[in-house]
Amino acid sequence: MEWNNELEAQYQRYADGKWRKDGHARAMWRRRADWLEARQRWQKSKDVGDRFRDGMLAIRGHTPERGYRKEQHLRTNEGSRFHDVRHAETGDAFEYKSGALDSRKSMPQLQKDERHLAADRSVEWVIVEGARIDKDVKAKIKELKERYPENFRVVQVTKEQLRMALTVAKHLEKAKEKAARAAQKEAREAAERERKRLAPKRLVEKTKDLTRVVEVNRQAIKQAEKDGKVFPARELTESHKDVRRSLRKVNKEGRRQAHELVAGLGLSEKQSREMEAYLAERRAAKLEPTAQGVREIGAAARAREAEEREIAAAQKEAREKEARDRQWREEQARAKEARERAGINIPGMEAVLGGGSVAPSQELARGSTELRPQSRSPERDSRGLSRERD
Repeated sequence: MEWNNELEAQYQRYADGKWRKDGHARAMWRRRADWLEARQRWQKSKDVGDRFRDGMLAIRGHTPERGYRKEQHLRTNEGSRFHDVRHAETGDAFEYKSGALDSRKSMPQLQKDERHLAADRSVEWVIVEGARIDKDVKAKIKELKERYPENFRVVQVTKEQLRMALTVAKHLEKAKEKAARAAQKEAREAAERERKRLAPKRLVEKTKDLTRVVEVNRQAIKQAEKDGKVFPARELTESHKDVRRSLRKVNKEGRRQAHELVAGLGLSEKQSREMEAYLAERRAAKLEPTAQGVREIGAAARAREAEEREIAAAQKEAREKEARDRQWREEQARAKEARERAGINIPGMEAVLGGGSVAPSQELARGSTELRPQSRSPERDSRGLSRERD
């Protein structure tokens, strides 16, 4: 197993908790590889313990239907206690141990169980015959047996019974996994049936909405032309992309539904192809007005893009012309200032040096066609273009 951020976070939580308890955790687990190896052993031990518990519950008939619940929490003065199993009504608790009963874990559990016993509840520990039991744990068990002979019990099972419980639990896990897979399959099939049932209605709604949006946008573009207004190219282009994308989705969904319909008729391969082709022709004829509207919106977007490019080019040319004129005037002013400082004043020199009052670019423009402003205002139609409903 490769080290990752989740394992690092688990290691830090474990080490910090141990450090708060005894101050030696970081020394004990200074190597993460040691902690990871121990964690894998703990997980394997927990898996065996859980299977032993589940197998014994099945063998003994301690089922949820009869009120037995797993991993039940109990709050005591010594802290929290989680019983492997507890009955919901009687409060009888059961602890299943598939391995050794060591002091570190078993003693705190027995001490907390004593609180449960003092409340006139019963506790039963199920252990495996021959398992190692620490001396203090053995002494505590004996003490509880003597103090609560009716309510505290220790049941020993053989190793053969342990193997049987593990085998039963394994079969239960497989059956549970199989049932989960079957439930998931049934859920997928039910969802697919519901999708097929609603698909035609949704396709009709989507087609109507697309047709409405295309027609609204076509009329908005025509009205803007009548009013001498224009939409920005970017908005026209986005509108065209939206309706074109929606048209492709409608066509794709129509083809899929037609294929599913034909597949359920039991026709031959040739008949199926002919039927699908016929349905495709009918669908295309029905959508042709909408498709034509999409093409018109695209043409309007391309035309507006060309206009905006022309306007931008003319504006750029005007800016460059103005810059040249400004530079020429600045040069003339500097030349005149230099002559005045030098005291040079020769009649006719201004004309010889090009010091006329008209800039060269303006002189050249006199013989050319003047750039006229657009007849249409770049102001966009205030209504904007319509969009489909999400």
